[in-house]
Amino acid sequence: MYGSGFNSRRLWIHQWAYTPEDWAGILERHEFVDINARVLEAPEPENVGTLIVRARASPLP
Repeated sequence: MYGSGFNSRRLWIHQWAYTPEDWAGILERHEFVDINARVLEAPEPENVGTLIVRARASPLP
């Protein structure tokens, strides 16, 4: 990660990251439906992919 745009020095940023399965479980526990969570692989194998999560809110009773 870069500290201030792509022209500054690189900084390590530590963060919590959930797996697609974790996201699906969290959304299911909160009553979302039609859940799809996956990682779109990066074009270059050494780079990190993009997590894509889609879900719908449950219909109201």
